[in-house]
Amino acid sequence: MNLDLQITDMAGAPPEHSAVTANFVSAIRSQLKNSTCFVYSDNVQYR
Repeated sequence: MNLDLQITDMAGAPPEHSAVTANFVSAIRSQLKNSTCFVYSDNVQYR
């Protein structure tokens, strides 16, 4: 088994940035309520 891994050091965001992100996601999510689209607040891996 070959696990090609990479370690990345990520610093946390300041509270103000997190508040802006939460407000943005909330506003967009309410607009997409009757849609098949979805908004995420963090990095998401998909295929």
